[in-house]
Amino acid sequence: MIIWEYQKTLTRRLLGWSILSMLAGFPLWLDTYRPIKNIGVQFLAWGAIDGLIALLGRRSAEKRQATADPVQETRKLRRILWLNTGLDVGYLAGASWLLAKRDKEKQGTGFGILVQGGFLFLFDLWHVLRLRQVEN
Repeated sequence: MIIWEYQKTLTRRLLGWSILSMLAGFPLWLDTYRPIKNIGVQFLAWGAIDGLIALLGRRSAEKRQATADPVQETRKLRRILWLNTGLDVGYLAGASWLLAKRDKEKQGTGFGILVQGGFLFLFDLWHVLRLRQVEN
């Protein structure tokens, strides 16, 4: 698989996750119980941001496809995915901190972050590890 196909697949998957997150988040956001509402807010916010990242990433990759070196593109994507994996660990730490609070609203926020950050950790790690197949 060449890097351009891989980036297209990666951004399509991230966009799919963003749509699912927002679809799940909307009814939670409508709930009157604040901890559940806070989970919904997290799902909506993270879903919107992930969707924007996916769309902009796809557009940027398509522009670079004609001129960029595939080897350099692969290295760049690897660095981005490792950086994101590290950030995901930070999200999980923040979520754990919120979950440890006695405040139910903060726990709701923490749970929302835990789900989103947990997914992104697995997503980024899996894609960076699979990137070796693109090089071969």
